[in-house]
Amino acid sequence: MNKELEELKYFVQHYFVNEIERLNKNEFGYFSFVLIAQAIEILGAVLDDKPFRAKNQSRKRFDLAIKALFDVRYQRLNYKGWLYENFRCNMSHLFMPSNAIILTTREEVEDGMVHLEKKDNTVVFIAEDFQYDLKKACKYLVKKIDKGQVKPKKLGIGLSNYVKKPS
Repeated sequence: MNKELEELKYFVQHYFVNEIERLNKNEFGYFSFVLIAQAIEILGAVLDDKPFRAKNQSRKRFDLAIKALFDVRYQRLNYKGWLYENFRCNMSHLFMPSNAIILTTREEVEDGMVHLEKKDNTVVFIAEDFQYDLKKACKYLVKKIDKGQVKPKKLGIGLSNYVKKPS
């Protein structure tokens, strides 16, 4: 398999799956949301045909990852870019959710709150549930890579210098 794809598989597994899971296990659920927001966009960058550092691709890549890798609940939620605007942009740029979103953890969740369901005109996001769904999306992406359904491309500047090389 191509070296870039092997490094990419390792990067996705190690950082998007393992490290975000560790954040949640160590009660850093809020920070996991920030990384999940950015991770979704990067998954879309893996799938598109542009270089990783291509400009003005954020929304397209986020939407592509949601459509190609996540279940229909996320696709519905992203109708007209709602998830991108209210979750990804706010968490990535402002480090806080919009007022259309409630961020919580399983430990802190109020009775009756369910991940991705509306409560009082806001959508509930539960860190551990979102992390689990990201993990499923990552595993699906890795399967696509293994089946040759993802084209190799050069990783972002410096990424291959930081990523521990797969053995």
